[in-house]
Amino acid sequence: MFSALFLKALRQQRALVAAGIGTGALFALGLRLVIGGANGPGPIETEVGIGSALPRVLLLGVWPFWALLAVSQAFTGDREAGTEPFLLDRPVPPRRLFTARLLAAFAAWTTVAGATYGLAWILARAVYEVPIRDGPDLIRVGLALSGVAASGTLLAAAVGASSLVAVLLGLMLGLPALAAAALFLRAFPVLFESVGWISLWPIALAVLAGPAAAWLGLTRGEPAGRGRVGRIVRVMGVAMLAIAALFVAITPGLIRTAMGGSKHWRRMELAPGSRSAVLSHYHRSMWVVDPVRGVPLRFIPPRSRFLGWRSDGAMFAVATSATRLGSQTKHERITIYGADGGLVAPEITLERDEELIPGVEDWVLWVGDELFFMTEPDAEARVLWRAQPGKEQGRLAAARLPARTRPLQVTADGMLYLFTDWRHVGRDKPAGWPYPSGEVDPIRFDPRSGRLERLDAIPVRQLYSGLAPSGRYWLVDDGQRGAARIVVRDLTSGREQVHEFDGTDVREWEWLAEDRLAIVVGRADRDSSLILTGPGGGGTREELVPWAINPSMTGRPQASPDGELLLIEDHDSGNARIFRPADSRWTTVPPPPELRSKHPLTWTWAGAKTLVVPGAQGPLLIDVDAPERVRTIAF
Repeated sequence: MFSALFLKALRQQRALVAAGIGTGALFALGLRLVIGGANGPGPIETEVGIGSALPRVLLLGVWPFWALLAVSQAFTGDREAGTEPFLLDRPVPPRRLFTARLLAAFAAWTTVAGATYGLAWILARAVYEVPIRDGPDLIRVGLALSGVAASGTLLAAAVGASSLVAVLLGLMLGLPALAAAALFLRAFPVLFESVGWISLWPIALAVLAGPAAAWLGLTRGEPAGRGRVGRIVRVMGVAMLAIAALFVAITPGLIRTAMGGSKHWRRMELAPGSRSAVLSHYHRSMWVVDPVRGVPLRFIPPRSRFLGWRSDGAMFAVATSATRLGSQTKHERITIYGADGGLVAPEITLERDEELIPGVEDWVLWVGDELFFMTEPDAEARVLWRAQPGKEQGRLAAARLPARTRPLQVTADGMLYLFTDWRHVGRDKPAGWPYPSGEVDPIRFDPRSGRLERLDAIPVRQLYSGLAPSGRYWLVDDGQRGAARIVVRDLTSGREQVHEFDGTDVREWEWLAEDRLAIVVGRADRDSSLILTGPGGGGTREELVPWAINPSMTGRPQASPDGELLLIEDHDSGNARIFRPADSRWTTVPPPPELRSKHPLTWTWAGAKTLVVPGAQGPLLIDVDAPERVRTIAF
């Protein structure tokens, strides 16, 4: 009996199958005529038209549309022909009839899908010898769209009286699922990037709820189908509520798992006093961890940007666009957390036309107990804001600055320095050098008085410039144009100090405490020397032990957060070399035993005297003064 029902339903699909294959052939022929012209298609037209346009038309257009038609024909054909009462009066279980119709619709759609895709492949590869662009991705999307179309039409056919009504109602039911998927991808982009299509599981469950509701509506109750509408509505209502509850319960944990724990961490910032640390991940999620016990305290979902610890280590700021569920909002908010990861103050919200500037996470925002940050209300200007946790933020009207203004740093005396990007002033640059000469306009801001002071413009003659920790000196020329020299300007007097070295160029430099400069000078024999000058590039000069290693295999010098130590990675041995300017002494910090065979290692500072290096189970914290003490941050 089942085979007879299946074959009967399949015979009803013959015209649709033929029409589907014919439609695919007409699309292919029409595209061939459009791109061919009088002389036949050229290579570019063929690549774009046959390899890209034809598969998209067939997989994203023909496949879903014929899924609508096949399901509609299978479940409303007998109803329109008037033979359904006869079938329902036969001693045939309704579920067997439902299954036969569904399998017949699937077989018809599979035939059309296989034939149209085969036609596209033959035309692209065998005739024109061009690849089908994005074939696997298009197949996945085509299957998903066809499934949504079939589910909506099946639900519509269970309650509708005609195939046309089922098709139109199926379209209306399928569009909300597609809209929900689009909104989901927009709200949870990082989740989709991390786990792919599995992130759309709520949409998939909602789509599968349609066939389940249709099954229960058509196979339960009286043979004539009375009460099926009520059953379908109840099943769909329960299903939607259950999916929503599961989504709220599962999504935060799925986001936390998708971020990869400690496998994709980017940097770690220890609080002053090392009571806790913020571990930033590749996808801009974060963990607040206890570095002593090596345990996580709080997860901060993406996308979030770390804005720095307050000087006493009691709290830190985060700019986030994530909700508690993990979705993304359009505008960022500034959230204040305590050292234990708990919220300590209401969120600082911005006005509708205000937006935090990119790269603000590289700015130390805290000046005492206050936060300073920039917003970009329009393309012409930026605005400096001040805020104090627990109180309303204030907009500094006098601090409206040019659109190219960027925050620079907070100096030891509590002054805030900003600068306006260099502007091109001529063509006085070597051939091939991509960065123009120009000037920067440094701005000094006193948080106590609210006074803005524009300093004299400073010429920029190199790729990087840098302000000394005290705010008194500015490195104007770092010698990276093939000159072994540096030029430092004293901002209080306007005088410049020029220092030349025995070598070919300045390869790296870093400011240290007391305005001393550590400079890596390259030599003709490809070795490098580390030179210490100061304060401010003046005063005594001390040449340290030459760093006899290919400079391209040596990490750049990294000053510790307090500027008292200097880290240089030795990529040959995997060790971290630490220089102590106070007594001109080198020490070596070897990697833990389990990492000594892995090169190169990435060493970075996680605190004034704490290093962090990637480990197999999580980031490893190593004390400079006690290298044998290794702490693992395990998740």
